[in-house]
Amino acid sequence: FMPVLRECLYRVSTMEGVLRHHDGHFWTQSEGVLVGTLAIVIAPDFEEQHVLKQVSSIFKQAGVTHLALQVEKDSFREMVRSVGPYAADPHHNHSQHHHHESHH
Repeated sequence: FMPVLRECLYRVSTMEGVLRHHDGHFWTQSEGVLVGTLAIVIAPDFEEQHVLKQVSSIFKQAGVTHLALQVEKDSFREMVRSVGPYAADPHHNHSQHHHHESHH
């Protein structure tokens, strides 16, 4: 990998919502055209599209012309979450808070 790509992969691996990445392949297709593929594993609670946008822009800035991103959810965590006590709506507390304020 070119140093710039190594830097990109490092930034991706430390990104919020990205658990890990693998199968990164990058190659020069023609003069000035750098393409690549990368698979990333996204934490269940993160918005896939949002994470993908961030990852793409990291590589775009580094000069990668075309990046094929493959997304994998962390299926094990997903499975545990669907049967565990974590299924509560994350906005629940928030709406309660507003409800509470309206009583003043």
